[in-house]
Amino acid sequence: MVVVAVAGTGLVGKQVIQSLLASEKHTVIVLSRSQKPDLAARGAIVKIVDYSSIPSLVAALSNSPDPVHTIISCLVAYDPAEMVQSQVNLLQAAKEAGAKRFAPSEFATVRAANEHIEFYREVKNAVWKAAEESGLEITAFTCGIFMNYLAFGSSTADAQKELEGIENPFAFIVDIKNGKAEIPGTGKEPVAFTRWQDVGNFVAAAVELEKWEEELSMVGDIMSYDDVVRLAEEVTGKKFEVMKRPTEDLRREADLKTGMTKFYLEARLVVGLGLGSVEPRLNKLVDVQPMGLKEFITKCWKGHKQL
Repeated sequence: MVVVAVAGTGLVGKQVIQSLLASEKHTVIVLSRSQKPDLAARGAIVKIVDYSSIPSLVAALSNSPDPVHTIISCLVAYDPAEMVQSQVNLLQAAKEAGAKRFAPSEFATVRAANEHIEFYREVKNAVWKAAEESGLEITAFTCGIFMNYLAFGSSTADAQKELEGIENPFAFIVDIKNGKAEIPGTGKEPVAFTRWQDVGNFVAAAVELEKWEEELSMVGDIMSYDDVVRLAEEVTGKKFEVMKRPTEDLRREADLKTGMTKFYLEARLVVGLGLGSVEPRLNKLVDVQPMGLKEFITKCWKGHKQL
């Protein structure tokens, strides 16, 4: 049993916290900007912090019966400077509090893909460099694309549950409800898909590993988008309208855009370049049985009623 601190209570952070609490194996500290009575009621120790203040973070990490061993960042911010500084401050506080392990907020595809996504290039690479220089044991938790987005548009209760916590869900690449797909590249590039619930289970299990590898990648399923469309057609019984987008077109369009429009175009570009998959390293190291795409799409779309 160790003391684990999780920074951030968004989609991924909440799943990691819930999985750690469900394991009943560790003391779980939640670093948050606001009170989280639901997590406190389940046994988490909630510490209110100011991520712009290293002393605030050190105090939160130090005031526990046992020293903090592992810190997992699940922070999300849309301002690159804030995202970098918050995590660099957290990293410095981890060192001052005597922590042994630190995982920066990654939770996407292979780190090589960061070079093609401006936001990741500015944020994740800067934080990773600081983590490498920290002297702490570090890892990048990578998981490919969140499978949950394939539930968007379904009327089933299972699909609604899969999308809980997303303020503005949307269809990414494949729109099952409308039977359409705009696939980057050839459509044959392998892509890793993982439910964020399974990401939480994998990360919680990884805390128990004696040593962390530099990248602990996890996979629910690996499939090309051509095969995802075929699977969706099989489950829904309808023929999809498919358009392929050459990577050169995506790159040119992304260069003309800003903000989240640019981000999602670059995310599509990464898939088209064949950088959308990860190796199932963590799958081989821990006993977690993730949901695959066939089970997920069937669960979410069998019984869907077209409105």
